[in-house]
Amino acid sequence: SVEALKDRTGSSLSAIKKYIGGNYKFDVEKKSHFIKRALKSLVEKGTLLQVKGTGASGSFK
Repeated sequence: SVEALKDRTGSSLSAIKKYIGGNYKFDVEKKSHFIKRALKSLVEKGTLLQVKGTGASGSFK
C-alpha cells in the first residue's frame, strides 16, 4: 500500500488504513493492531523506512 500511494513525503498510518480498507476486504477498525504490528516489523527488518514519528505512528516510505 505504501508503494501504491506514492506520497513524496511518505504515507501516514491513516492513509495506509484507508487504502487497505478501500481496496481489500479487511475490517481496518477491528484489526488495526495487525497493521501496526506489520509496520513495526517491516521497519525493523529495513523493508520500510520510517520518515517521521516513532512506533507505528508517523510516515513510512
